[in-house]
Amino acid sequence: MSITIKKAKLKGRRLTLDYFRSVEGGSDTISVKCANQVHPDLLAAMDKLIPHFILLCELPESTSLAIELIARQMDEIDVSEFPKIQVTGFSIGGDDEDEGLTIIGSRLLEKGKTLNINSPFTKYDVEDYQYADELNLAVQINSWICSKIRTQMQMIRLLHPEKKYRYRKNRKKAERKNKLNLKRFLQLKCYGTKTSIYRKNRKGISSTV
Repeated sequence: MSITIKKAKLKGRRLTLDYFRSVEGGSDTISVKCANQVHPDLLAAMDKLIPHFILLCELPESTSLAIELIARQMDEIDVSEFPKIQVTGFSIGGDDEDEGLTIIGSRLLEKGKTLNINSPFTKYDVEDYQYADELNLAVQINSWICSKIRTQMQMIRLLHPEKKYRYRKNRKKAERKNKLNLKRFLQLKCYGTKTSIYRKNRKGISSTV
């Protein structure tokens, strides 16, 4: 059984993956969300897409980047020089020689707001994009790391099935706590003090949910 990563997207430091899994007679499309924070290697690999993102979207930084690329290779670019740019994912489409991708990212604006941007779909073809080979390599590295994360998730679920529900339990626990706090707040508003709540509870009005 083989898998093919089709889309990866970060929200904060948590990853959502879409991938194809080959089965007899076809393939399944599966989407998974990682409850744990991703490994720094994936964040570093995503950063390698920043120069491509700048050029493909023709962002203001593309002029200075193009000048740097005259004397330096794409993998030598220091992405820390572009603090306003962030790449949060990619989506792979097409087949065979028509395969390419869309880069998902954002740019921080002058007033502090964030502009979400998707790059144009770009084939791994030098005629379509000058740095297509470097782009293809960067995406392969990202896809390889994502597939390793997906395998690790499966191993955790097999070895520790109870961890599968940890996030859901914590979320329900937080929801119950919020309901309890809201009910206590309403009781304080209605009866005035904690003492009066205690007296009401003694008469049978419960403050728990």
